[in-house]
Amino acid sequence: MKEDGFGAYTDLTREDLDPELFAAALAVQHIGDLLRHGGSLFGRPDDEGAFRPEDFERFIARALENAQRTK
Repeated sequence: MKEDGFGAYTDLTREDLDPELFAAALAVQHIGDLLRHGGSLFGRPDDEGAFRPEDFERFIARALENAQRTK
């Protein structure tokens, strides 16, 4: 398993890999990268296209509500 803990969900060699969990793991990895880089994949939080922390907060709240509702 990869050090980031997503290895079981992103290992394309697994026969039983769930496509939904694979997509979710990639999304979480991408969001984590954005958060670590200040909202920008290039590490420049002042970029015009960088996500703001308050946008992430609102998104995470909605994602959590959706996950709880759909189980």
